[in-house]
Amino acid sequence: MTLDEIISNAEFCANEYKKFSEIAPERSLTFKKYEEDHRQLAEWLRELKQYRESTLPANDWIPVSEGLPEVNGWYQCTVILNDLPRTMELFYKNGKWLDNRRINMFDTYDIFGYGNTKEKHKLSYQELISEFEWSQVVIAWKPLSQPYMAESEKDEISF
Repeated sequence: MTLDEIISNAEFCANEYKKFSEIAPERSLTFKKYEEDHRQLAEWLRELKQYRESTLPANDWIPVSEGLPEVNGWYQCTVILNDLPRTMELFYKNGKWLDNRRINMFDTYDIFGYGNTKEKHKLSYQELISEFEWSQVVIAWKPLSQPYMAESEKDEISF
């Protein structure tokens, strides 16, 4: 059940107990107490709902079904791993999600175009890419968050 359904159910029960107290006056004190309890429960649940809506961060995830990044680079991704959603950073390049954790740092620099090594890899570029192409399901992505920047001189970090 959703929170809205539970609130609606509590209000329905309160209204039913009000009717019962009119139908059976000999038990009206009991039914009025139940009515008050259910109205209080509905009120608390509305407050909870309002609190949750005001404190939850905006959903800034972009479903893959709505589009892929236009710029190659690192992104925070939601992936399905062992049938469960997980988040991880993946590199997006030319329509593919890449996970560089399975190769060494120097290969990564060369593949992503940041290296200046003169040594040739034993594997071709395509073979190396296929070794660490992310084969799990990416369902959503978002740009990486930016590091903290001080808004005023009081907040500046000094070492």
